[in-house]
Amino acid sequence: MVDELDGEPEGEIDEEPSGEPAEPSPVAPQGEAFPTLLHGAVSDESTDDCVRWLPGGTKFVVCDKAKFARDVLPKICGRSKFASFASRLKRWSFDRVSRGEDLGARVSRGEDLGAYYHEHFRRDEPRRASRVRYRRPTPLSAGALRRLEPTDDRARARTAEDEASQFTEFSKPMGILSGNEML
Repeated sequence: MVDELDGEPEGEIDEEPSGEPAEPSPVAPQGEAFPTLLHGAVSDESTDDCVRWLPGGTKFVVCDKAKFARDVLPKICGRSKFASFASRLKRWSFDRVSRGEDLGARVSRGEDLGAYYHEHFRRDEPRRASRVRYRRPTPLSAGALRRLEPTDDRARARTAEDEASQFTEFSKPMGILSGNEML
């Protein structure tokens, strides 16, 4: 089965530590889930020139986006666009260290800046990567859908013919209703 929103095949249902079945996780064509493939790529010493673990082993950084997109991404997710990879990380609940934050501490620069992390994604614990769960996108609200409508005035404007047909529709005589008939 293919996930309609992501376009990825869905995997087997895993069991949570509580014994209850978890949501099915999308898997790569090779049969391994994205976090497991990513862990292997980050841990592979041959890719250290474009993606590597930071010294603490709890975060990784992509240091050469172009080389990473060209050489590593096709092996992980079959795509070679870094923006798609970043979106996928977000769907898998990875966070990114941005200016002014580092898990609660203030950081303005350094090697942590721009790094990605997840509580279950650790350098020396590859099996723990299977605990990273795919977050299903939430449907858009009616207001959000309205904001996506075209803003071109010509797309919304009605032609004189449309207005005329509406006017004649409402100006037709309705007839006389007896007291028992409802509008």
